[in-house]
Amino acid sequence: MTEQANNIDAFIPAETTDPAASRIAELEAAILAGQEREQQLEAARASQARIVSEQLQQQDKLAQALMIVLGDPLEALIECKIEDSTRLHNSVEDMIQSALNDFDICEYQTDIDNLIDERLNERLGEIPDEEDRQREIEETIKELIAGASVSIDL
Repeated sequence: MTEQANNIDAFIPAETTDPAASRIAELEAAILAGQEREQQLEAARASQARIVSEQLQQQDKLAQALMIVLGDPLEALIECKIEDSTRLHNSVEDMIQSALNDFDICEYQTDIDNLIDERLNERLGEIPDEEDRQREIEETIKELIAGASVSIDL
C-alpha cells in the first residue's frame, strides 16, 4: 500500500495537497507580476522622459532659429522702447519740476482767502458788519421806548 500511496502522491501536484505551498506559489506569482509591472512603468517613464527631452531640444532649435532671424530687429525694437520710456520719464519729471518752480502761492492768495471766507460763512452764517449792528440796536431801543409807558407818581 505504501507503493500505491507513493504512486498516487506522484500524480497529485504538491499545491493541491499542501495549502501553505499553494499560498506561497500565489505570492510568488503576485511578486513576479508586480516586478513586471514596475519594469513596464519604468520603461514607460523612460520613454516619456526621452520624448520630453526631444521636444525640449526641438523647442531650443526653433528658438535659436527665431533669434537668428528676428534677433537684431527685436533688440533694436527693445532699445527704441527703452529710449522712448526714458525720454517720457524725463519729460514728465521736467514738467513736474517746472510746475513746482513756477508756482507762486501769492498769485492765488485772494482766491484762497475768498474760499476760506465762503466756508466760514457757510458754517457760521453771515457775520453782520458794524452798520448792521448799529441799526439793529437802534431798532431794539425804539421798540422798547414805544412799548414803555412812563408814569410819574407824585
